[in-house]
Amino acid sequence: MNIFKRLVVIVVLLSALAGSAIILFLLVNSPETFITSLQAYLDSVLRVMTNTSQANRLAFGLGLGGIIWLCVGSLLWLTLRRPANSTLNVRDRANQKVAIDSGLVAQRLIFSLHRLADVQRVEPTIQAKRGKITVDLKMAVEPSVSIPMKTREIEAMTRELIEDQMGLQAAAINVLVEQGQVAKV
Repeated sequence: MNIFKRLVVIVVLLSALAGSAIILFLLVNSPETFITSLQAYLDSVLRVMTNTSQANRLAFGLGLGGIIWLCVGSLLWLTLRRPANSTLNVRDRANQKVAIDSGLVAQRLIFSLHRLADVQRVEPTIQAKRGKITVDLKMAVEPSVSIPMKTREIEAMTRELIEDQMGLQAAAINVLVEQGQVAKV
């Protein structure tokens, strides 16, 4: 989401820069032409607005204002909203409080589980619940693999990594196994 916010801000700022550069270029090179065309445009807008009913003008103003408020409000919300906290507050096996980055746990799981035979893709989601870690694993394995056996192997390795190697308490380990790509010979 952080990348999306940056892209939105970049697009808006680049659009503002391009628009201001065009206006500045026109003002510097041919100010009379620019002002004349701007005045002609504003005159046509004024003619249209005076020929329409007050209800239509009100609807147009509210619609335009709503669009502007929506764009500015969305930009403000995307800019000011705090990113999700990736620190998990959990307890280790000695029941001591530990703050650990969920990205670290996810990277270690990906590294370890990719080394298993027949595993093609690993997508872990790590959460802290009641001081313990809950792991949701989305896996892609070879089509010829026994799913129950591979699920038990993945669950055992994940539990060993979290509890034995990292010294944390695991509440639940949920494994979703999907069929992976068929290997081309």
